[in-house]
Amino acid sequence: MNSTLRDKLEEYFAKYPTLRGEGVSDTDIDEASRLIHRPIPLTYRDFLRMYGAAVVGPYPIFGLQRVAAMGNSSWSVVDMNADKSRRWPGTEGWLIISEDLAGNPIGLDSDERVLIADFELGTGVGEYAKDFESFLLRALGGM
Repeated sequence: MNSTLRDKLEEYFAKYPTLRGEGVSDTDIDEASRLIHRPIPLTYRDFLRMYGAAVVGPYPIFGLQRVAAMGNSSWSVVDMNADKSRRWPGTEGWLIISEDLAGNPIGLDSDERVLIADFELGTGVGEYAKDFESFLLRALGGM
């Protein structure tokens, strides 16, 4: 994760400390990767290592530990990626990392682009950000 983004996240979490978790270990991340049957991309791995999980702007960033602001059911990247074909058809190749306010999945594809699927409006799948760092900057409102 680049230092500019890291500084912006630290500034954001200094204002809103209850929106972040505590960092997790590489061992925890490797175990999650094994459970979801796909690698964890480097930038998302860095985020998990620093924060575990968090709410950034309007988006929960699923992770490996519960953050109170995310509620009791939608915080685990492992759980959110289990049986996603039943929950969100067409997202099988994604690593689901978040959802929008309507519950539509936001995920990383194999090229690490951030995609969103809009099932309510029927607009289909679209690119939301070119990568995870861009997604976080967008969530921060360009801070």
